Amino acid sequence: MELKYLTIRILSILMFILIMRLIYSNKLKTGASWIWLVFGFGFLVLMLWPGAIDFSMNFMGVDSWIEIIFFFILISLLIINIHFSMVISALSDRFKDLAQEITFLNREVEDKKVN
Repeated sequence: MELKYLTIRILSILMFILIMRLIYSNKLKTGASWIWLVFGFGFLVLMLWPGAIDFSMNFMGVDSWIEIIFFFILISLLIINIHFSMVISALSDRFKDLAQEITFLNREVEDKKVN
């Protein structure tokens, strides 16, 4: 077995085990678990079919399998960043709504204290 296939299999197994362990121990929240399951499945595909790297190398026209691995990692990080940007945006909107609601409730409490 070539070094690249052995390396890909070992890394894929380790990443899949790490992702599953984090999900099982509830260190990854349910809302973000789906994205990690997709990446875990991708690593599992690489483990079972390391020829996907060769196919990607031929498709993209590159000579080094390391470039393909870095490309996949870059795309993965980009997707994760986009996902977390959407989550943060939703949380900031929720925070603004909660702050306004607290302000209104404080005003009602102040009005009731005066009366």
